[in-house]
Amino acid sequence: MKKIYLIAFALILVLMVAGCSGTSKMPKDVPPPAPVEETQPAPEAATQAVIETPVEQEPTIISESLPVSSLDADLDQKFSYAYAHLLTSGLIEQNMLLEVPPFILGSSTFFNGEEPIFTDEEINGAFEQYQALLDGVMSEEEFSAVQENGYSMKYLFSYGYGYVVQFNLQTQGIIVSLDDFHDGVSDAFAQIPLDMSDEEIDLLFNAYIQKLNTQYEEVYSQLATTNLAEAEAFLAENGQREDVMTTDSGLQYEIMSEGSGETPKVTDTVKVDYQITFLDGSVGDNSYARGEPAVFALENLIPGFIEGATLMPVGSHYRFFIHPDAAYGEAGNEMIPPNALLIFDVELLEIVQTSAQ
Repeated sequence: MKKIYLIAFALILVLMVAGCSGTSKMPKDVPPPAPVEETQPAPEAATQAVIETPVEQEPTIISESLPVSSLDADLDQKFSYAYAHLLTSGLIEQNMLLEVPPFILGSSTFFNGEEPIFTDEEINGAFEQYQALLDGVMSEEEFSAVQENGYSMKYLFSYGYGYVVQFNLQTQGIIVSLDDFHDGVSDAFAQIPLDMSDEEIDLLFNAYIQKLNTQYEEVYSQLATTNLAEAEAFLAENGQREDVMTTDSGLQYEIMSEGSGETPKVTDTVKVDYQITFLDGSVGDNSYARGEPAVFALENLIPGFIEGATLMPVGSHYRFFIHPDAAYGEAGNEMIPPNALLIFDVELLEIVQTSAQ
């Protein structure tokens, strides 16, 4: 099973729509993005054809009829243009000192997975100098003056800002149509208005949300199917091992060490140390990383864990192999992929509270 973390596209875009649609302007109090402490690699999803270094572009206005369906062939292009135009218009309203060519170059650099042409220290320094400008410590002339390296702080800041904007988009799972995105940036700086009404912007953004939701559901469904098949194949083989026992429900467990204490009931509260491992070997939640055992009311836990824990005398260390149906199932959660088989290492330290049952 390959473990991946899925992004809630709808929630992200609802927040974006709240900030961008319903008006042709961005909020005036949007702060500049924080500088990047370390250069981040471009996500695999962004492995598109490398484009050439941006040069001055002819302004373009997208004025075709807008989509009301996520099936519109030009949806990505229209969304990318409109989003970039709205974003840039907001930056202009804030009187941010940005230059278009380096902004687009920085955006392209991250999008194409290229090495930044400036170091982290240089970019972070430019962000610090911009803050000094806002604080009145530096003049606009000083900020725009060409330095010994042949670039102004304004150029470095613009490059870094474009880089961070693209990083933030891709972190949210949004892969824009880069040429159209840059057209929107250029047109906004050229004061070419966005030829869309508020209602049209809402339609466009809602269609884009619908498209991402559909893609998300398709990926999620495929992942659930793959994980379930891998889980059942693993259990079929694992159940043949001499050290592994299988209960009537299908729970598989292995006794790593046997204690001599009492065995808890379903209604008891227990103190345990535990670790979750996935089939790919990666480690999920575990009490060892937190440095202290966990206390659980057993009846509130997943069925596989409940059954396994009630087999254990206090002082034991067992390993459970839990089928997805006895764990988090197809739904999964923010930490557990859909239909994930869970391998639990559990040390039962204490029965904290015994039920009267």
